[in-house]
Amino acid sequence: MPLKSVLASSDLAVSGTVIDLTDQAVVVQIDHVYRGDPKLERVTIRRDTGVAGSFRASSLWSKGHRQLVAAKDGAVIECVGGATVPWSQEAADEYREALK
Repeated sequence: MPLKSVLASSDLAVSGTVIDLTDQAVVVQIDHVYRGDPKLERVTIRRDTGVAGSFRASSLWSKGHRQLVAAKDGAVIECVGGATVPWSQEAADEYREALK
């Protein structure tokens, strides 16, 4: 699915650095808001109770790494092709273009 289609329904799209990582939560220090409250400084992503696995075991999240994160109605958007991905200039440009 094209990123533009995935992000079209998002109510939050940001980039930032993972500053805390546990089995059940990830905290991202935001450095750029593409969509959402421009005053937002941090976002905490929590794993739902009963969901198998942990954030630490995931290849997507790593403390100190920069991420692009998109969400809708409080839930992170993850899909084939990815809307929540490690930061790269190419991916950031795609976010910017998709959210014009």
